[in-house]
Amino acid sequence: MKNVIIIFLVFACLFYSCKEEKDVPPIANQKIAQFDVIILNEGNFQWGQGTVSMYDSRSREVIDKVFQANNNQRPLGDVAQSMTFKGDTAFIVINNSNKIEVVDLKTFKSIGQIEGLESPRNMLIINKNKAYVSDLYENQIYIVDPEKFNITGRIASNGWTEEMVLHDGKIFVCQIDSNQLYVIDAQTDQLLKKIPTASSPQYLEVDKNGAIWLSCSGGLNADTAAIQKINSRTLTVEKSFYAKDHNANYMELAINQAADQLCVLGNEGLFQFSIHADEFPSIPIIKNNGRNFYAMNINPQNDEIYICDAMDYQQKGLGYRYNWNGKEIDHFRIGIIPGAIYFP
Repeated sequence: MKNVIIIFLVFACLFYSCKEEKDVPPIANQKIAQFDVIILNEGNFQWGQGTVSMYDSRSREVIDKVFQANNNQRPLGDVAQSMTFKGDTAFIVINNSNKIEVVDLKTFKSIGQIEGLESPRNMLIINKNKAYVSDLYENQIYIVDPEKFNITGRIASNGWTEEMVLHDGKIFVCQIDSNQLYVIDAQTDQLLKKIPTASSPQYLEVDKNGAIWLSCSGGLNADTAAIQKINSRTLTVEKSFYAKDHNANYMELAINQAADQLCVLGNEGLFQFSIHADEFPSIPIIKNNGRNFYAMNINPQNDEIYICDAMDYQQKGLGYRYNWNGKEIDHFRIGIIPGAIYFP
């Protein structure tokens, strides 16, 4: 779920009946190793439709329901929210199933679960034995052990937390409800500072100079969206690009291989700008042209841009692959509500 409002859109789809699909047969380990892009499909809220799609950028082959295929057709869960990686292990955060599914990346077979979570959103690996998990409803950030798959502690958060990044021994956490960026000491788990931000901070990137870039959506109250630059040493806002259109919405943020160019997904399309820019671009490099752009990421190996179209939140979505200049290379069908893209 990119936004709680999606819940209400989904209820309008309850009358919709999906065509029965055949089970995907088990996928051999050698086959899995060929795929270099993973797309996590949320599925509709309370329908248990979350799936993992894999895309091979060389052959352009796509396989959906990879988790089900290699786990005896067991469903992944309800609202597949995000993924994070630790070596050959993937942690799949399943928001409405209140768990994190742990899988072996080489086989995509389940090796465990982290349970006891309320409404997990994102997971950040801190070190071998510690990770943070943000949460929608629980008013706390979970501390978990990624080796033992259990909860080891909690940090008070006073509401909805989203993306997190680790930089220079500090954890930066988006706190949506209070329009703040939490700064937490990675060793002691103590809150160091709350940085006031624009409305609804949600996505983070770190540039080559160590600055923290923040995408603020404007939130459910339709406040002005913004992109902000945070000085990671002084813990202050250095620069803000506020949307000129009050109806604009800034979503996912991604940075290129050199960490000097950023892309942000907006409701008009994909915008691209330098970390040294003094103004935000007025025209998107990739226009949505009526498409429902919902997820975006940049391949760190070649700076190719991937964007997912959630369509009408009922039928299977589309993935688009572009070069850095915005020229389309390929498009392909994936799962229902594709919400996150990864390059493991």
